[in-house]
Amino acid sequence: MKDFVKMDYKGRISPNQGKANCLSTKSYQSDMDLICVAQRGRTYRGEQPKLESAPEVGKTNCLTTVAKDNLILQRPRGANKGGLHTDKSPTLSVNAWEQNNLVVTMKEDSVRQLNPSRESGGTQPYQQNRVYDTDGQAPALMNGHGGRTISILAGEDVTAAIRIRRLTPTECARLQTIPTWYKWNVSETQQYKMLGNGWTVEVIKHIFSFLPDRLKK
Repeated sequence: MKDFVKMDYKGRISPNQGKANCLSTKSYQSDMDLICVAQRGRTYRGEQPKLESAPEVGKTNCLTTVAKDNLILQRPRGANKGGLHTDKSPTLSVNAWEQNNLVVTMKEDSVRQLNPSRESGGTQPYQQNRVYDTDGQAPALMNGHGGRTISILAGEDVTAAIRIRRLTPTECARLQTIPTWYKWNVSETQQYKMLGNGWTVEVIKHIFSFLPDRLKK
C-alpha cells in the first residue's frame, strides 16, 4: 500500500512523511513512528478487486461487523507472544511504549473460516468441523479420515439446498399420540383438519383418568 500517514506514539503527525524511521538502539517503542494505513472495498465473486487506500489523518478504519475487514495485530513483547485477534480486542496498556495493538486488513482472496473456535482446546474447530466462506479461497483437501471428510462451504445462499416441507399426516398423528393401529377413512386434507382441531389423546386420557374418583364423591 503506497498511501500512509506517519505519526508518533502520541498521535502527532510526523513532519517527514516520505519514509519510516529506522529502528533505533533505544529500548522504548515511543522513539519509533507508527504508520497507520486504511483500505476499503472487497472482491465480489471473482471480479476485479475494487480496493482503495483511504488513510485519514489521526484516524483508522471503523471496526465493522465483518470479521475479515479489520483485525487487531498485537506485537509480541516480553512474555506476551502477540498475534492476531479476531474477536475481542486485547487489553490496552497505560504505558506509552507498549503501543503494540495495530488494526490490519485481511487479504480479500484468503481462506475464511466462519464457525467460531470452540474445539481443540479452544484454539480452533477440528479440521473436519470447519465451515468456510464460499467467497474466499478453497481450503486444501485433507487426506485423513479415509478421504471421507467433507469441507463445508457456506455463503449467502447457504439455505438454497435446504428443503422445507410440511409434516405428513402420519407425523401429525404421532404428535397427537394417535395409536399406530388407527386407520383413517378420510382424505389427507380432512386428516390435517381433524388433527389440527383435535386434542392430544394422551392429554385427554390423563385428564379423564381423574373423573371416576370425582364422580364417587
